[in-house]
Amino acid sequence: MPATKKYILLDSTGIRRPGQRTMGAETFATYRTIQAAWESDVICLVVDGSQPLSHQDQVVAGICKETKKGLVVIANKADLVSLEGQRKFEREFYRKFNFLKVDKFIWISALETLEDSATEESIGMPLETIWNSVDEIIGRREREIDPEQVRTIFNYLMKQRPPQKMPTRKKAVCYDLLYTSKSPPTFELLVKDKLAIHSSYLRFIENLLRKQFKMDGSGLNVRMREIKKQHLL
Repeated sequence: MPATKKYILLDSTGIRRPGQRTMGAETFATYRTIQAAWESDVICLVVDGSQPLSHQDQVVAGICKETKKGLVVIANKADLVSLEGQRKFEREFYRKFNFLKVDKFIWISALETLEDSATEESIGMPLETIWNSVDEIIGRREREIDPEQVRTIFNYLMKQRPPQKMPTRKKAVCYDLLYTSKSPPTFELLVKDKLAIHSSYLRFIENLLRKQFKMDGSGLNVRMREIKKQHLL
């Protein structure tokens, strides 16, 4: 028999829409959502697929991004949305929340079956798909990365896309790029002067590493560390 897997679920209380809020309860709900996000390994972001994306959805998405945890997006109420409507909703989600860098979008329904749903062409994936996606994201976050692959990427960057010089600083000098830890995957760019490198360059490196190592759905850190050249091994 296959080994039994165990999951610990942290269910946040949810943050209600503006017209439904009471100050005391809403403050607690927001705090609990943030706390649950930071305590998790993978966040399942549940959105109402039958309603337009709201500012509140964006607030919760921002919390997900800040924690740099694994992320699976789940759209509920698949039984109320046609196949065409689902694809339109997904396109709108990726347009508004492209900063999340996710590739797992799962449609579900609280109904036991979708055969009697309002639209026959509606689709909804079985709940088992969620666990499979969670396992896949955890695998991405836990995977060890070959230092030589990172070194190859660094050499490419220095030849093809070195950082541009900041107007008020001397030339930007980068010594190396290191993979330092997992969960989330973390990389350090060893530099001579952190202020000589614009933050947009770190975002560029992050996107390149995410694509190279197939890290969509996982938070990823790229940090700078100042170091003296003589301290390099």
